[in-house]
Amino acid sequence: MSNGTLSTQHELLSGLADNNAKLITAADVSNIVKSNYQPVMIWSGIFTRDNSTPGGNRWYSRTNYYNPDFFQPRSTGMGVENANQIWRFTNRGTLAINTTYTNIAVNPDPWYGTWQTFSNQYISKPATFNITTDGNGRVDSYEIVSCGQGWFGPAGNFSGSQWTYPGQTGVLNVAGFSGSSLPTVEFISPLTPVAQVSPTYWENPAWMISTNPNLPGDTVPGQGASLNHTFINTAVHRSNAQGKGEQRYNPGLWIGPEPGQTVITNPWNNRLQGEGWESGGNDVPQYVTLWRMPF
Repeated sequence: MSNGTLSTQHELLSGLADNNAKLITAADVSNIVKSNYQPVMIWSGIFTRDNSTPGGNRWYSRTNYYNPDFFQPRSTGMGVENANQIWRFTNRGTLAINTTYTNIAVNPDPWYGTWQTFSNQYISKPATFNITTDGNGRVDSYEIVSCGQGWFGPAGNFSGSQWTYPGQTGVLNVAGFSGSSLPTVEFISPLTPVAQVSPTYWENPAWMISTNPNLPGDTVPGQGASLNHTFINTAVHRSNAQGKGEQRYNPGLWIGPEPGQTVITNPWNNRLQGEGWESGGNDVPQYVTLWRMPF
């Protein structure tokens, strides 16, 4: 029996068996579109290591696609500034009060470091938001119309009010406003780096995958009791962006504990763990997709 936004084949068909007895509603069609009783891709991206300054010799996740139904739901008010947001507002702006702006382009700032040339060739695509301001003209809530493509998430540790090595930042281009009046965001992404020490963070990097505890019928839908990404409900598909010589360790990636963890003291849910991504100075960029099962 499913609990989240995905449904089993039996559940999808049970209400549609006889259209003479039950008219197909818009809700039925929406449910079929969202859940067609097969694994659904919820995230796609590439992991690249930046060993320059200010890159911090860390691995960064670059998100090409994500399904918001499965990750940290967007917040409101001052909550939009929280570090657990997929898009964290670093400046809520000063716009017209109590106003809704639609289809606002969120333009990415240029990336830096080792992968600058590569990222300039494949430039991050703008996201698109609908935003609503409060009585002071600050962003109070937002809706993601398009999540954009190719935005870099942060690396390192979060301390105080920022990541040691921030994610890609961007500016909301609201007509009639400029400078510090414009809201700005930092892309945290659905994956946040696990705090690790040298050399683990480049050899065996890990990320926590955010979850969406909202119920499927909520305004911002989620997975309810099926919120966790686990070893059995989340499939990881990975390909090496470049090869490694036979003398190098073959890299791995999975949902679960650190390498060699045989005594399971907790479920290890929501952790994406890598091993052997760097050995002997040989980096291996990873192209990864995450899939959720319909149960």
